[in-house]
Parts: sequence; structure tokens; C-alpha cells
Amino acid sequence: MAERHKDYFAFETIRDAEQKIVCYYVTMIGTIEEEGIVHIRTDLGENQNQKMAFGRLSIYNQDRKISTLLRELNCRDYRHESNGEGSRDIVSFTAKDWRADEVYGLEEGDRVLIQGKAYVRENNQEKYPGRANEISITTSGIFKIGSSSEVVMDQIVIAACFGLARVCAANTKTPDTEKILMDVLHSENDPQQLIALIHEEKDKISPGCKLCQSRCGNTDDIFVEMKEDSFMKKSFDLCFQTKNASLVLEAFARISYQMDDAEYKDIYRRLKESV
Repeated sequence: MAERHKDYFAFETIRDAEQKIVCYYVTMIGTIEEEGIVHIRTDLGENQNQKMAFGRLSIYNQDRKISTLLRELNCRDYRHESNGEGSRDIVSFTAKDWRADEVYGLEEGDRVLIQGKAYVRENNQEKYPGRANEISITTSGIFKIGSSSEVVMDQIVIAACFGLARVCAANTKTPDTEKILMDVLHSENDPQQLIALIHEEKDKISPGCKLCQSRCGNTDDIFVEMKEDSFMKKSFDLCFQTKNASLVLEAFARISYQMDDAEYKDIYRRLKESV
């Protein structure tokens, strides 16, 4: 079962102040295949007007990590297959409201990164007696990709840095925040370690976001598409040349909000002057 790309699966165990598990936050990279083509409903909720998209992601050769989470939750994924060449797990996901429209635009063959909270969907025992409950991911972030796994991992690190900057835009940073951001941006260490470092700092700055049961998405990791030769992209590139950490943190926050390009002229000028 050969994979065409290197897939990815990881999860964070979110705990409260008493170290009780609040939820599991999942990051996964895979492909929309025939079994996972997204469909949408617009008649859900109390007033039958809530929008929800449903899909499944095929993830190759990550069964060891996936099975660890399944054991903790005492459930199964939609399908697991394995042979002498490798494994494939098909993991269900959902998206509500405006994210449902974003997810509904995905097509068969698309490579996708999805982040969100894991929840357990109870099995209909009358219809499927003896079948275990199924894991599903409630999407809080989604990004269509087409790059190599190394580039994708770099993008995940940058997305985490954008998330850190967004947290700092609404909360007081710690004395270590700017140094951590600069160290991560210039580090060649394992991307998973860098992401964990950023998330740990975010949790210190805003522990309430970590424990929130209704994530608004305002401080989540975020992927930003930038046009070449735009002031946004030029500002982003200068963040890797300047030593002004405070300015880099401000620039990352501004870039993450994806404003009109003219809004970046000032931050671009200031970054250029600092180099």
C-alpha cells in the first residue's frame, strides 16, 4: 500500500489545572479519496438552518500514532487497512458554518491539512450492534496543500508562529515570547518540537484558550497565502532578516489577519529600516 506523499498525524492532550483531560487536539495531513468526498447539509440544529460539512481523510502509514489516540478514546476510525507495504487509516471530519463552505470546496485527490478537536461519535447499536464508537475531528483549521512533506512541516511551524502572534495581539506576552518566536523562526530542529514549544508559550499567555470548549478560532494556528511581490510577502520575508523581535511579532500578527495589501506598506517600511 504505497503512499504517494508522506502523511502526518499528531495530537495534543489538553488538560485543565487539575490535570484532567479536557480534549485532544489533532493535526493531520492526508488525501481526500473516493470514500471521503465531502458532502454538506444545511438543515441541522434547532431551527434546521445550521450548515455542516462531512468528509473523510485518507492517511497512509501513520497507524501507530493513530492507534495510540484510538486506544485512549476507546474507539475506532472509519476504516483501517494494512498489508506488507503499509497502512491506510480513513478518519472522519466535520466542519460547521463558514468552515463548511471552505471544506465543501475540496475535491477528490486534494491534499489537505486539518486541525481540530477529536470527539467520539456514538454508534447506533440498533443498526450496527457490537460496532465500536467512531472518532471524528471537528475542524477548526483547514489548509489545502500541494507541497512536499518537508515544506508542509515548515508551513505548520509558521502557522503556529502566526497563532502565537495572534494570541499576543489580544493578551500580554511573557518575557520569553519574543525570544522563543525568533529562535523558532531560525531553528533547524525537529518541526514537531518547535510546534510544541510555540504551543506551550501560547498556553502560558492565554490558558483560557487552551481549555475553551467552544473554540472561536481567533488564536488558532493559521495558514496564510501570500502573493509574490506583495507588501505582505515582502514584510514576511524581512521578518527572517531583522533582529527586531518586537517588530517581527507585530508583523506576524498583522500578516495573520490577511488585510488589504496596502495596509502592509507601513510595517514593510519599518521592517526594511530595521534590517
